[in-house]
Amino acid sequence: MVYYHTTAWKIVTTGLFTLFILFLFVLTLEFVLRTTHLFGAKITWTSPDPTLGYTFLPGREYWCRSENDHPITGRINSHGWRDTERSLTKPENTYRIAVLGDSFVEALQVEREATFLALAENQLSAVTGHSVEIMNFGRSGYSQTEEFLVLKNHVTKFSPNLVLLFFFPGNDIADVDKRTAVNSQRPFFSLSESGELTLDSSFSRTQEFKLRSFVSWFRQHSAFISLLSDRYVIYRAVRAETLSQRHHETSTGKLQGYLGLCTSSPGGVFLQNYKLTKQLIAAMAEHCELNKIRLMLICCNVYYSLELEKEYRQIDQTFNPNFFEDDLKEYARSINIEYLGLQRIFRQASIETGFPYHWRSGGHWNYQGHRLVARSLVDRLKVSIRNEVSPQQALGYHADSALLRR
Repeated sequence: MVYYHTTAWKIVTTGLFTLFILFLFVLTLEFVLRTTHLFGAKITWTSPDPTLGYTFLPGREYWCRSENDHPITGRINSHGWRDTERSLTKPENTYRIAVLGDSFVEALQVEREATFLALAENQLSAVTGHSVEIMNFGRSGYSQTEEFLVLKNHVTKFSPNLVLLFFFPGNDIADVDKRTAVNSQRPFFSLSESGELTLDSSFSRTQEFKLRSFVSWFRQHSAFISLLSDRYVIYRAVRAETLSQRHHETSTGKLQGYLGLCTSSPGGVFLQNYKLTKQLIAAMAEHCELNKIRLMLICCNVYYSLELEKEYRQIDQTFNPNFFEDDLKEYARSINIEYLGLQRIFRQASIETGFPYHWRSGGHWNYQGHRLVARSLVDRLKVSIRNEVSPQQALGYHADSALLRR
C-alpha cells in the first residue's frame, strides 16, 4: 500500500512539474513574441463581425510589418477605424469627406500621417482656407459589398459632405461573389429576378464563424495564438487562390479573371461579378442622393509594369489597360455621380519620372504613391470645396503651392 501511494505521488508531482515547465515555456514564448514580434507575431486588433465579416477593435493598438522596411504602429480610433479620433457630430464650418475602400485606403503599409488621406486633408485645408476632414473607412479585404454596408451603417451618421469610393479591379470584382472570393466568411449580395439586391449573411451562422468568434478572445490576448491563427488564415487563402481565378494566364493562353474583362471577349463569372459591382455602386449612389451627400467613384490603378502590359498584349492583342478607367467613367456619368481615374495618372507619372509608386513586394502604394494620390485628389476637389465655402471664409483663401509640391 505504501509503495502504491509513493508511486502515485511521484506520478502526480512529475505531472505537475511537467505542466509547470510547459507553463513557463509558453509564458516565455508569449513574452518573446510580444516584445520582439518574432515571425511577425502581434496581438490582433481585429474581430469577427456578423455583418461585415471582420472589423477593427476600437481603441486597440496595432503593429504591422507589411511591404515597408519597418513596422507601422498606431491605435484604432474609438469608432473602430484606422484614423485619428473624430467626433460623431461634424464640427462647425468643416467640410467632411468619408473614404471607402480596401487595403489601399486602410494603408497599413505607411504611417497614418503619410497616407494620401492625411496628406490631402492638410493640403485641402491649406488651399481652400477651410477646415477639411478626410475620414478613413477603409478595411483590408473589403469589396463593394462591405463598403455599401459601411456606408449605410457607419458613414452616414457622421454627416459627410462627400464620399470617395475607391474601386480596385484587382480583387474587388472577385470578392463580391462567393464562387471567386478567396474568403467565403463574409457577406454577399446577389441580384433577384426583379433586379433587387439581396443580402446573404449566412456566413455568420456557420460553425467556422462561431469557431473564429470563440478563438478571437484568445487572439486578442495572446500573440502566440494570434500568430498560429494568422498562419492558418494565410494557408487557407493560398489554398483557395486558384490559377483560373487569380492569375492572368492559363493553359488556354487567354487572359483570365478581371484581366479578361479588358479584352474584346470577356465572359464567365467575372463578367457577372462586374455587373453586380456596378449595381452595388448604383445602390450607394442612390443612398448618397437620398442623404444629400456627394459621391465620387475613384478607379485605382492596377499594379503592372509596361513590360507586363506588353506581355498581356502578346497573349491577347485586344487587351486595353485603360478599360476599367474608361468604362467606369461612362458608368459614373450614367448614374450621375462624380468620377476620378488614377490609372492614366499613375501610368503617366511612371513614364515621366521613372519612380516606383508601389511597394514591389505587395503592390500597395508606397510613399511616392500616396503623395501622387493626394495631389490628384487636391487638384480635383479644391475648386468644388472652395465653392461651398461661405463668402467670409472664401476671403481667407490662400494657396500654399509649396505644400502642394511636397
